[in-house]
Amino acid sequence: MAMGMGSVYYWAITAVLMALVLFLLAIPYLSNNVWDTKGKNADKKTARVFSRFGRSRGGRVLREVTIRHDGKTASLGTVLLLPWGLVIADTLGCKGNYYGDAASEQWVLTSGDERTVLPNPLKTQREATMLLREYLAASKLYNIRVETLVVYTNKSKDTTVFVDGLGKQEQHTVLPIGKLARYLEKDRFEADNGVNIEALAALLAENQGR
Repeated sequence: MAMGMGSVYYWAITAVLMALVLFLLAIPYLSNNVWDTKGKNADKKTARVFSRFGRSRGGRVLREVTIRHDGKTASLGTVLLLPWGLVIADTLGCKGNYYGDAASEQWVLTSGDERTVLPNPLKTQREATMLLREYLAASKLYNIRVETLVVYTNKSKDTTVFVDGLGKQEQHTVLPIGKLARYLEKDRFEADNGVNIEALAALLAENQGR
């Protein structure tokens, strides 16, 4: 009987320990899901795809880059530096439906009964790119190619992006995270345009994370 009770205690303790281990292993997954709903991990996902692509091409990735020049400020989001030039991604991570126009000032995000107004990322990118070019020229870095993307990272089937008025060149620059790696495989990104990545990275890194 004593051995029977000991066996029961043993298996009970084992079950509790196993449940605890499974719970601890699940924390990152649960945490990521909660954060993904609110878009907290969005730029990290984009940065991981950029890093995988850039690693074999001598590239660099910077996050949360802000340009300050001539009294103006612009956020670049996540930046992939390549011998080809710069690929800049503004990331949408919140779950829901995004509605907007390519030329409008604002887009709208709806999720259930919630409605959120956000700046039009395409317009923001155009303005940021103009300031970036001025900043680079002032730093004597010229003729650097720049391509901007809007990447939405929430893979929920309830997350979609509807954008009107996209030009021919913009039609493929608003894309889900699942298509980002394939987009980067375009031949033009393989070209070496003589970009000094280290000098460019050092310049942009001055504002990284500020």
